[in-house]
Amino acid sequence: TAWGCDLTHDYVTINGDYRT
Repeated sequence: TAWGCDLTHDYVTINGDYRT
């Protein structure tokens, strides 16, 4: 599950809670 590589930094920040 590699999710955050292609995604932008803003996306990771917004979905930071989704990342466990």
